[in-house]
Amino acid sequence: MDQKQMFKHMVDFNQVVFYNFFQALTLFQSQIERIANSAIDQADWIPDESLKAIELWDKSFKAACGHFRSNVDQSYEQIKKYFSG
Repeated sequence: MDQKQMFKHMVDFNQVVFYNFFQALTLFQSQIERIANSAIDQADWIPDESLKAIELWDKSFKAACGHFRSNVDQSYEQIKKYFSG
């Protein structure tokens, strides 16, 4: 087998592993988010400013995860272009 083809298979395998791990991590994070939201909803003593900060933190975390995933997608596409040519 050609070295280029073998490396392409390795990159494809790595990409599948990454996507499976990222999906599992996202699922785990959503479970933790549900638990945390339930606890926060029951905590009447938390001020509104703190709730807004928590919401902002959650939105920024989700945006960062999305940016990370899109950067990884772009990186895999660049690697595939390199090995396809």
